[in-house]
Amino acid sequence: MIAQEIVDDLQAALSEFAAVAEALQATRSGEVTDPTPGRGEP
Repeated sequence: MIAQEIVDDLQAALSEFAAVAEALQATRSGEVTDPTPGRGEP
C-alpha cells in the first residue's frame, strides 16, 4: 500500500515537472502555453 502511494505521488510530481518544463521550453521559443496538463500547444 505505501509503495503504491509513493508511486502515485512520484507520477503526479513527474507530470507537474513535465508541464513546467514544457511551459519553460515554449517560453524560450517565444510561445506561451497553458502549463496545465492536457492544455495548450504540445
